[in-house]
Amino acid sequence: MSEIRSLSERVLDQIVEQTRDHAQTLADLAARVEPAADELAEAWSRATREALAGRDAQGAAALVDLRSWFEPLRLRDAAGYFSRVAAWARALANADAPYDGALTLLREYQRLAIPFLMRVFPAGAELETALGAFDDLFDASMVVVGAAYIDVLQARALVDSRAQVLGQLFGGATHALNNLLAVVLGRMTVLIERTHAAEERDELLDIQQTAALGAQMVQRLQEFTRRDRAEPPRAIDVNLLLRDAAELTRFVWRDQAETAGVVIDVVKDFADVPPVLARPGALREVLVIMIVDAARALARGGSITLRTERVGNRVLASVTHRGDAVETRGAGSTTPSAGILGLPQAGIALDAAAKLAREFDGTLTMESQSSGGTASALSLPLAQISSGDKEKAAMATQPADILFIDNEAAVRDAFNRLLALYGHRVTTAESGEKGIAAFNAGTFDVVFPDLGMPGMSGWDVAREIKKINPAALVVLVTGWPIDLNQQKSKETGVDRVVTKPLDMPLVLGLIDDAVALRGKT
Repeated sequence: MSEIRSLSERVLDQIVEQTRDHAQTLADLAARVEPAADELAEAWSRATREALAGRDAQGAAALVDLRSWFEPLRLRDAAGYFSRVAAWARALANADAPYDGALTLLREYQRLAIPFLMRVFPAGAELETALGAFDDLFDASMVVVGAAYIDVLQARALVDSRAQVLGQLFGGATHALNNLLAVVLGRMTVLIERTHAAEERDELLDIQQTAALGAQMVQRLQEFTRRDRAEPPRAIDVNLLLRDAAELTRFVWRDQAETAGVVIDVVKDFADVPPVLARPGALREVLVIMIVDAARALARGGSITLRTERVGNRVLASVTHRGDAVETRGAGSTTPSAGILGLPQAGIALDAAAKLAREFDGTLTMESQSSGGTASALSLPLAQISSGDKEKAAMATQPADILFIDNEAAVRDAFNRLLALYGHRVTTAESGEKGIAAFNAGTFDVVFPDLGMPGMSGWDVAREIKKINPAALVVLVTGWPIDLNQQKSKETGVDRVVTKPLDMPLVLGLIDDAVALRGKT
């Protein structure tokens, strides 16, 4: 079984490979700037002391001998350089310096270093090459800093239960990363609009889609860390939220498991269940704990089954693991055991999840299955339909024809099944291009394109739909917190935006509006 490596170590391998082409340029850069290292170090130390005034521990951690950074670059030892950056970031994280504060200091280092580069390189192609290599080095350093912070947070989670600190730092990291992705997407949009060569434009679109998918994952992480205990319960599609939790925990049951030489298969067995009443953030957290607990229990691999079913006036969401598992205890136990990651198992985490579930009338239990394996089961109350909702539903006497476009088959299937419960006819398409073809071939009351799809994005689909039929109702589906004003709606062709996980009362209300609009035309 292979040794489990930290995130920083795995990221460092990839970063070293990605910056390999700049090795000679960076070596030359370091050799030329190194004589001025003391001057640069003093300028950065002064800026650091000003930024961290009154925070002695953080200030001491932030101070670094820049000569120790230049030396490995001069020797073409990228791994040595990034290891020093990671050590610097870990020292800051251990001193409780916020993640965005570390990035600010790194940006200040870049700002101070650029004049030195311009001093030692003559203007022209050589300077441009040096600046380009330095920018790539800086971007890679930011990734290394992020990985180092996550490593520190994981280590702290093992040592104690400082969940508040963990949430604060991790939330800051995802917020900063989300801002960076927003900048990337914004600048990419400008470049796409300015680029007319088809091949270059396609390449930029691919990069834009990749960034958009990354942003969606960050949004999931933000929603997970931003749980608000004052958040009111509302109707939720538990299938979508359970699928969301599976994606959030993929790094545990797939990536980290495979690193340890373990294979874990995740099977989704979702029934057509009605919406449940719960607080979205709290329910997501409980489901994440259930999945992570199951993954950690499988010492030598196995399978995890995510299942939903209706039992009387409740919905049951269960996570069952089968395989060569370590001994686990039911919810309420505080006896830890070690799973594939060597981490504390079951007990405390499930106790916290059970207590959290009770806040929205949920019940979490754990039991052995007669067919083998162990299941944690979460029983949830059904969402009650108000009299006003019933009257509104009665008004929609005709089912709607809906076009749903998403490149993920599981999402398309879930949306199709859910809306079929309400009598609507759903046509799905796996890409923007196929969605446009389906729209041309049929008649639809409302179109739901996903934002982050390869090829045509949701924005692109909306524009094309409006060209074909300006009166069509287009509702963009996204994990982004997008603010759609009247001007942007006119420019993009998007009438409304709904975020994942879908707020079903809102979605059904939009469909009812589309049906009513059809009746007036």
